[in-house]
Amino acid sequence: MPWLLWKLFYVYLNHCHWQLRTAALTLILVVVFIVALSSIDAALSYILSWLLRKSA
Repeated sequence: MPWLLWKLFYVYLNHCHWQLRTAALTLILVVVFIVALSSIDAALSYILSWLLRKSA
């Protein structure tokens, strides 16, 4: 019986493999995009505060 469940799981993974890969890639790209935007935002905030402190 366990081999039947393993076989069904294997067939399901092969059938949905490209969907899982696409979903994982999309998730990774979204995370990288969010991290990049937050890093850019932090850097710009730091530069702006430095410029405002320097001019005051």
